[in-house]
Amino acid sequence: MTTFTAIDPAGKTHTRTSKTRTYTHTVVGLPSSTKATLAAMSPEARKMHRSNFKYHMAFVDGTSQWLRRNTFETEVQYLERAAMEIEGSAVELDG
Repeated sequence: MTTFTAIDPAGKTHTRTSKTRTYTHTVVGLPSSTKATLAAMSPEARKMHRSNFKYHMAFVDGTSQWLRRNTFETEVQYLERAAMEIEGSAVELDG
């Protein structure tokens, strides 16, 4: 039985065995940065990013429909939740 071992750049060992073949080469595939960039710039991704920005910006500027006080919340609960939502959105928008 032939055993072929390759170690990737991260140090992980990969082994392949075969009863009938002798392996002389290994091919290491890396994620395509071009493909990832094109996916991130696609119209669908840009639409999603735009939507997420508007959602978080509405919290930060106080216009979000989700900042209204719920009927079951006390004033203190509402203020705590609203502050948490606004702070979380500010973090998502990186300040």
